[in-house]
Amino acid sequence: MERLNRQSYFLWRLTTIPFYLVANWAESGEALGAMFGFLCVAIAIETVLVIGRLHDLNYSGWISIPFLLVALFVPPLGMIAGLYLLFKKGTEGKNKYGEDPLTITQ
Repeated sequence: MERLNRQSYFLWRLTTIPFYLVANWAESGEALGAMFGFLCVAIAIETVLVIGRLHDLNYSGWISIPFLLVALFVPPLGMIAGLYLLFKKGTEGKNKYGEDPLTITQ
């Protein structure tokens, strides 16, 4: 997994909104299979994004497990963890997970 800077993290997080909206709609329509499927896709996307963001902060992707569990079971702490990932500046320069995404030129 590559590093993911703050802007990319935020923009990719926006892609999960439709999955949550459809899951919410499916719940109200009693289509539990569809709701479960869309929630699984959203959680998978979230996991990949959190791992990429943690790599930018020079943390192991394994730390994503407590981040996601906290977000699931203690929403106020999950919100704080999400804000930390959104606003914490990544490691400047190269770290053990790759080059700085802000300095890579195509």
